[in-house]
Amino acid sequence: MRLRFRPAFTLMELTMVLAIMAMLVTLTAILENKALRLQRAEQAAEILRTELVTARNEAIANTHDGPWGVQVQDSAIAEFHGASYAARDQAFDKRLDFDAGLVISGTRDYVFGVLSGLPSVPGETDFSDQGRFYKVIVNKYGAVSVQ
Repeated sequence: MRLRFRPAFTLMELTMVLAIMAMLVTLTAILENKALRLQRAEQAAEILRTELVTARNEAIANTHDGPWGVQVQDSAIAEFHGASYAARDQAFDKRLDFDAGLVISGTRDYVFGVLSGLPSVPGETDFSDQGRFYKVIVNKYGAVSVQ
């Protein structure tokens, strides 16, 4: 009886393929993590913009008879009902969390007047993380923009 050899991969070839696949998986995971971290500042700025517009609309509509505001905290944005965060009605608090570790500077408290929707103080809030900078601006008329 004659032995027939079938073409097959050697153990060395299989090991090399597995090593290359492991390197590709590791590289993909590292790049994905970096991409997600770069989006943190953008996400926080967008959350703030959305909450500022919502608070302004609530103030213009005179929802629950009073002003509405937004406070920027270290890892969250809080929408509140009242003339200030300290004097707010806690029953109406809404808190949205974002990733901690961002550098936040500028205005931290915004309050919009009843019916007019004008901010008590216009301001800018900056979010930065790993070279990415986003600025949320509230002008004297209450318009909100992100740069």
